[in-house]
Amino acid sequence: GDSRRRAPRPASAAGPPANAKDSTQTVAVRTAAIWTFKQAYGASSTKALSELAGDAAIREQILRALTDNKKELNGVPAKVYGDSLKDKDPRVVLQALIGIERLKLKGAAPAILAASMDWRDGGVSPRLEHTAMQVLVSLGNVPACLKAVEDTATRKLALRALERIETTDTVNGLLATFGKSKDLELRFDVLAALARLSHKEKEWDLKSWWSTRPDDRGPYYEPVEWEATAKVTAAIEKGFGMVPPDRQNDLLDVLGKNRMPVAEMKLAGVDPVLAALGASGIEVRHGQ
Repeated sequence: GDSRRRAPRPASAAGPPANAKDSTQTVAVRTAAIWTFKQAYGASSTKALSELAGDAAIREQILRALTDNKKELNGVPAKVYGDSLKDKDPRVVLQALIGIERLKLKGAAPAILAASMDWRDGGVSPRLEHTAMQVLVSLGNVPACLKAVEDTATRKLALRALERIETTDTVNGLLATFGKSKDLELRFDVLAALARLSHKEKEWDLKSWWSTRPDDRGPYYEPVEWEATAKVTAAIEKGFGMVPPDRQNDLLDVLGKNRMPVAEMKLAGVDPVLAALGASGIEVRHGQ
């Protein structure tokens, strides 16, 4: 048989692996060292790997490795993730966003929104904004998102998150924002977000199937009313007349795409039949 024996592995990690620390090595070699070390030592690798977070060449991999296993998050330095939101490398920012979600750093929401002001569609993958939106939804920091709505630079991202946080706090916060604002564009954007919050996805019964002709209208497969539906509907009916006339057709389209029953709604200053004709994706309710 083979008489060779491997040297016994220490019970705990004494420090970062030499190949990961060595800046003369290629990023590929250093990455392999990081992940071998992580898999070998698990949670006890956290302190040693954290020491390498300041190295720009491997920061992406360090951030990813530290939060790779959700059962090994104790001791992971939250500050590293918050600071990395401002990194010039979008790949690092992406890992910072994912790590913040895994660590459940609800207080990082303002930093995420602030960092997003430097993202540009022309130079950074839209994946950053999409991931940030999903992270903000998961964190559920409604006050931070509502505050960000007031700034045009962060409004779009904040509203995209808020319209997916289906809570009465979200609805009440958006209604308060609408009520105190004289900004006509903000009013439009808030009503558009509320339109999505008019319904929520029906909980799956583990039986129904979309068949060979899935409903692709969106934004929900099977929308159902919830406790805020009546309040949202009433607010949109009243607020519709506060939107500039040249934007009302656009808002009708938004209501239709969100499958609100436009023909049945009492939109301020609008004939319901004409409103239905002007909206796309009209929701038709049968049996009424």
